[in-house]
Amino acid sequence: MATYTLWNTLQQYKVIIPIIQRDYAQGRKDDRQIEQIRKGFIKNLFDHLVSSVPLELDFIYGALHQDELELLDGQQRLTTLFLLHWYLANRTEEKLQKIEIKKNLSQFTYQTRVSSRMFISELIQHGHEIQIKQVAEDNKLSSMIENEAWYLAIWKKDPTVISMLTVLDEIHSQFQALVNYSEITAIELWKALTIDKVLCFYLLPMNDFALSEELYIKMNARGVQLTEFENFKAWLQGYLEKSIDNETRKDFFNQIDREWTDYLWTLKQFSSKSKDTNKPHNLNFDEMYMQLFKSCLLCHSYVLATFKNAKTESTYDKDEKSLVSRLRKNLIITTDEYEVLLGNANSQVQIMQNIYRFFEFLKNYSGEENIQGILLNIFNSKDSSYEAQAQFAILYFYNAYINNESQFDDWFNVTKRLVNNAKNYFNAEKDLISVLDAINHLAVEISENNILDKIRSLTETSEIFKKLTTAFDKQHIEHEIEKAELIHHNAAWKSLFRKYEKHDYFYGQISFLIDYAKDEGNQNVSMDIFTKYAEISSKIFTDKFLKDEDYIFHRSLLSIGDYLVKDGSNWSFGRQVFNTVRQRNENWRKVFEDKDRRKMLKTLLNQINEGSEFESLKNIISNNISQVKDWRSYFIKAPKTIKYCQKYQIRFHNENEIYLLSSRQMNGAHAELRTYVLYSKLLKIGFDESKVQYVEVATSSENPSLIVKLKDLPILRVKFEAGSFKNDFLMQDSVINEEHGSEYAELLMRPEYAKVIDLEKELISWVEVQEVA
Repeated sequence: MATYTLWNTLQQYKVIIPIIQRDYAQGRKDDRQIEQIRKGFIKNLFDHLVSSVPLELDFIYGALHQDELELLDGQQRLTTLFLLHWYLANRTEEKLQKIEIKKNLSQFTYQTRVSSRMFISELIQHGHEIQIKQVAEDNKLSSMIENEAWYLAIWKKDPTVISMLTVLDEIHSQFQALVNYSEITAIELWKALTIDKVLCFYLLPMNDFALSEELYIKMNARGVQLTEFENFKAWLQGYLEKSIDNETRKDFFNQIDREWTDYLWTLKQFSSKSKDTNKPHNLNFDEMYMQLFKSCLLCHSYVLATFKNAKTESTYDKDEKSLVSRLRKNLIITTDEYEVLLGNANSQVQIMQNIYRFFEFLKNYSGEENIQGILLNIFNSKDSSYEAQAQFAILYFYNAYINNESQFDDWFNVTKRLVNNAKNYFNAEKDLISVLDAINHLAVEISENNILDKIRSLTETSEIFKKLTTAFDKQHIEHEIEKAELIHHNAAWKSLFRKYEKHDYFYGQISFLIDYAKDEGNQNVSMDIFTKYAEISSKIFTDKFLKDEDYIFHRSLLSIGDYLVKDGSNWSFGRQVFNTVRQRNENWRKVFEDKDRRKMLKTLLNQINEGSEFESLKNIISNNISQVKDWRSYFIKAPKTIKYCQKYQIRFHNENEIYLLSSRQMNGAHAELRTYVLYSKLLKIGFDESKVQYVEVATSSENPSLIVKLKDLPILRVKFEAGSFKNDFLMQDSVINEEHGSEYAELLMRPEYAKVIDLEKELISWVEVQEVA
């Protein structure tokens, strides 16, 4: 079948977008998927024009009436091609046959709206007047066009015109980028477009098929293009003809249409009934299929090798431009990119086999693990994260290399714990690739072996151990080895570990509990002692205790020692959030894993009686408080100080310079520790809030303060600086402080201020030694 270009088509026919067609849509601004299609399609066009490698744009369907071609399908592609022709013709400085160009371009028209037809006509007639090269970097080609004298205000309400201007901006932006890093010229691309016939398509006249008027109306009134999945599926069937034998290929695509579709339908129903607000509830069937294929491609070993060897920048979770991000967030991938991802014939065979096994596993799985939750996480494109893709990879690599039903639970739990506690918190694309690569190698290493036997045999010098440390902390790997060794000697450990590994706050990391159960020589681990500590810890580390309004647990642990953990420039009491890897690791996990803090926690757990946990914690505070003679005493005796810290964080410069943070930074509202304790104590002994007010600040250049307003008396302002309370009095026009001698002393001795001054002295006495930095 002969191929056509838009240019030679316009030389033969008047190309008409009939009135029944919809508006031009590739320039819609508020549709993320359309934006991806637009950018990807235009990039693909430019890539082929620059390389002179022909690009076939599939079939264009139309009805031929003598010298007119009325488009039935292909409107979007041909309109974008038309705009590309207009742009290159008017961008070049070479002497072209402008009259002939205008004549040919005028063969393209819209009948959907009168205003659209007028705009196209005017754009063609005045295109040579627009100085495209003069468009400033901070401006747009569309703005220049809109400022032309011939541009009509009515066009600002025409969706087709708005769309065309957006596409012209994208064409200009991408061409300008080409010019900036190469010596390419507009005339070279114009020749590739009109003479070399680089961009072509098949023209299928529907007249030959005796198309009825009724069917014609249905085709056009539908106004819906084939979905990305429908296009991808059709392309893939053709592309795999050379690498996959006919029977295998036929079976694969039959499964897509039948049993695998049934599974996704069931999953869709499961999602719609889920009460989890973090899971998607209105899934699009084709998008589900497309996401699964893209996630599988991202895991494919050939692809992993490609990404791993490429230079990856620090691409964050919300990125939507890189290929990795577009794969995991179900955005547009061009056919050229798919060809690279699928690799050679052997790679194509492997990826098809892996996807086949993967779907067969999904439809037949009847175990207890929540694999539906993992799938729903990758379908949630708004919040799809690196971590969600890594968890998906656990399922993919199992089916690719292990595929042993008796081993799935162990594989799933070991790798999920590693993924949930990965290095670097999945901050960037390269972190995801490292995790996928490590899991891939581990699955290959295990193959047909017993998973726990393989894990317990790992040594620091082995290649697979070294590979795992590129993605996971050494201590977490060693933790899995230790548990596998214990299970090897006593299978009862497995169910016991599993019970506490699923705890929300432990999140798979229970090494501190194993450590508590070891004998003095660290040779033996007592199951009874482990169970004892695990039971108490699993009760304490719950919302009941961690969200207690009196902060009994935090204060009791503080009474034993300084357990606060470093978090950037701040110190944290331990927050009640654990949704991301970062939140889990920079939280109570640091208490569990730090040697000294572990001892503090163990000391506390040893003093808790099961069944009377709150009373035990209160007793710990009352028994220890008299021995606490440093800054901790303020938090222990005044729980409102912790309540003030909405993110459970403080800024600690030294013993005498401690700030309570309402957020995470000093440019947010914050209070000073001792003055805030004074404020809370004054309220507690009966001062009215109208008389005692706390003055927060949101800058490091000022100090927070407490002010006391008593009737007919100057306002007392209290600050804490250099290890002591500083009092001054705010008069109407002046401030009276220590430098005012007797006048200041007389005010300070007023009996109305006595309770404030006495409390200041008491608070100072709480700390025996104050070191001034």
